[in-house]
Amino acid sequence: MNFNKLTKAIVLITISSILSGCTLPSFKNISVDEKKEITIGALLPLTGDRASRGQDVKQALLIAENDINNYLEESQNKRRIKLMIEDTNSDPKTALKKIQHLAQWDIKTFIGPHSSQEVKEIKDYAQKKDFLIMAYGSESPELAIENDNIFRLSPNSINEGKAITALLKQDDIKVIIPIWRDDAWGRGVLNSTRDEFKENGVQMLGGISYPSDTQDFSSAIDFLNQKYSEYKGKKIGILAISYDEISQIILEASTHKNLTNVNWYGSSGIAKVEEITKNAKLAEFVIKTNMHCPTFGLDDYSKPKRAELKQKLQESLGHEANIYAYTAYDSLWLATLTNLSSTDNKTFIKTLPQIANNYFGMSGWTKLNEFGDRKHGNYDYWTIIKQDQKYIWNRSSRYISNFDNSQK
Repeated sequence: MNFNKLTKAIVLITISSILSGCTLPSFKNISVDEKKEITIGALLPLTGDRASRGQDVKQALLIAENDINNYLEESQNKRRIKLMIEDTNSDPKTALKKIQHLAQWDIKTFIGPHSSQEVKEIKDYAQKKDFLIMAYGSESPELAIENDNIFRLSPNSINEGKAITALLKQDDIKVIIPIWRDDAWGRGVLNSTRDEFKENGVQMLGGISYPSDTQDFSSAIDFLNQKYSEYKGKKIGILAISYDEISQIILEASTHKNLTNVNWYGSSGIAKVEEITKNAKLAEFVIKTNMHCPTFGLDDYSKPKRAELKQKLQESLGHEANIYAYTAYDSLWLATLTNLSSTDNKTFIKTLPQIANNYFGMSGWTKLNEFGDRKHGNYDYWTIIKQDQKYIWNRSSRYISNFDNSQK
């Protein structure tokens, strides 16, 4: 299938089905004022503990930028979009500095930042400036706020809590010890799982948190080992809520025999971290402890649409892109459509949901809830397998969010 034709079809569907009151500009009859370039900022974690996500997203956005401009040219629209990408270093303070820097160029629409803690840091500034924020990867329930200017194409982590609980129930786990990253996202996942565990008869013990800049996990792992010893003999598991630092956590945990003989459960921040597949010790730990990591799953109905994009990303990255590459791709399209349909930033908050609620993109339908978060989404469970002498991430099953079960 021709990718340009496919992209054009997606946009035409969006335009034709848009809600009343939201009119997109004519592509053939544009005024001089409408010829100006639309500059969109991108705040990405190209370095730091979420760099594995950020590099995938950067490549997807560059492809999206090219696809959108090709479509506009084919449609005889003289407007074009231009991306200005800044590295947040996976750091909230840096994210704020970078959005303030880009604001000097009169940029009012942004893709990212990636993490909930970064979004939380820039929120007040962006709200004051009437910026449109397309947070493609943020999931914390702390940021589920009505009538703000932040729109998120990932479901919030309340849904992730349900997916983790379903997996524990399937494994008949009765007691769980959590270790979590102490930021907006980590707390959000922890609280979501705690509520779900309580309703489903799983006891969550007092676990241990760690600051996002932690380098030495020895004391945290000693704590987990001690807790495990106290409850040894029960149907117990360990829940890790972390990002790329899971590598250091695993390396430290592998020195404790107890912690290599218990089921571990991961989170969306761990799923498809490439460093694990490149290190045999890390990969074997995941396999031995049966660690499965739920993450928001791409819509199977959109699989034919994204086939060519998936191939392009695979060729450029050398590995299969994470899901945020696709939500970011869709975010740039939605941001562009919103800018084309409205010249006033203050109306973006009303315009974007109308467009998103009728848009079927690479990640599937992007309908939003009352908080501006993606309304629907299933979760895939990812784990490590060894195939042809290589370690790879493999989707083992799927949690269907409308039902309380998982499917192989």
